[in-house]
Amino acid sequence: RKAVNRKMNILGRTCFLIISFALIVVCFFLGIVTLFVGVDPFWENINVYRNTAWSIAEPTGASTGMLKRWCNASCTGRESTERAVMVAMTTLGFIFLFFFLLFTPCLMIDKVSGKKGMALCGCAGGCGFLSWVFYLVAWAYWLAKDPLKEEPILNGRKHIFGPGFICAVTLWCLLTLALAGVCGGARMKKK
Repeated sequence: RKAVNRKMNILGRTCFLIISFALIVVCFFLGIVTLFVGVDPFWENINVYRNTAWSIAEPTGASTGMLKRWCNASCTGRESTERAVMVAMTTLGFIFLFFFLLFTPCLMIDKVSGKKGMALCGCAGGCGFLSWVFYLVAWAYWLAKDPLKEEPILNGRKHIFGPGFICAVTLWCLLTLALAGVCGGARMKKK
């Protein structure tokens, strides 16, 4: 009876950690998209700029002849504080996300082997939490400082959030679930 409970407990912990690891892998690929927040709109990378834009101003039905406008942190100016903050937050978030991705399999192996593994839980959870905070600051800062949300720039165009912003918010939501799963899977005790 005890052997069956132990196997079920290991299965429960491992399941939590495997699902969390899958979420972290998805977050990693979304994080790659967010790293393009500071790309400049030159012709050689114009498609990258458009496909990773954080805001888009689209012409409405009545405003014919107007061009669609894409925007990321470069719209605020090459030397602006807003651009520096956005690039720093997404870069730091991605660095800690990478370490979260690195430490989570180590935590799974440690838990399956039956060790306590609280140091690895601290490393993985700490990196995940720091990544979570930096991505939260990145998308919240963009909401506050979005250069396309002002009416003179919109000039009758409709404001929508672009793929870069959507990736950042989705990453943050999935990271919230993964962080809860890693911490929950690591804290499960043997019966």
